[in-house]
Amino acid sequence: MIVVAQTAVRLDNRYLLIQRSLADSYGGLWALPGGGQDDNETVEKAASRELQEEVGIVPTKLTELFQIRSAQDNKEYLTHIFLCKQFAGLPCPATEDVIGVGWFTIPEIWKLDTSLTPWTIECLPQLSFLVRHNHGGN
Repeated sequence: MIVVAQTAVRLDNRYLLIQRSLADSYGGLWALPGGGQDDNETVEKAASRELQEEVGIVPTKLTELFQIRSAQDNKEYLTHIFLCKQFAGLPCPATEDVIGVGWFTIPEIWKLDTSLTPWTIECLPQLSFLVRHNHGGN
């Protein structure tokens, strides 16, 4: 099983999405920042590392919200979704794998529909529920 960390970076009522490189799998689609856990690394460390690598920010606090098990491309995944409301730096594409960043409200993310990666679509119902019921706080 492949362990993945994704982070919903929140600023006010908006969430940070990255646009994946056109040369990458799911190129041009929007996603939560994240990626696979490396050997000898906690999932929280993976979430922090991926934020630094992809958008150049350093989280000062991460809270795990939920996990999702899924299968894609004949592989099994366990995805940990984190919330980050405190970070240092200004998000911008920090690697060639990211061609854009944007801040979106949850309704705006839903409207992106097929412009989202499959794993972002998978976690959106739970993320929306938690936001709607103010889990994770303001």
